[in-house]
Amino acid sequence: MSTITGRPRDCMPCKLISGGGLIGMGLYVGYFSQKYQKLEKIAMLGITAGLIYLGTARFLDLYPFPLNVPKKVRS
Repeated sequence: MSTITGRPRDCMPCKLISGGGLIGMGLYVGYFSQKYQKLEKIAMLGITAGLIYLGTARFLDLYPFPLNVPKKVRS
């Protein structure tokens, strides 16, 4: 068994880095959406909401990141 196939598939540091990065990107986009006009602001706030949801879902193993889905392992 190699080191790569024997490692855990979803470690806590991976969740913290990726989830925190997504939430940070969402906050960044939301903060800089304030200087745009109404239509652009609405679009950017939609992107903000999506990024924050994905970051939260990554932390909490919600859809689209559930742990109960079997992962295919190459042999």
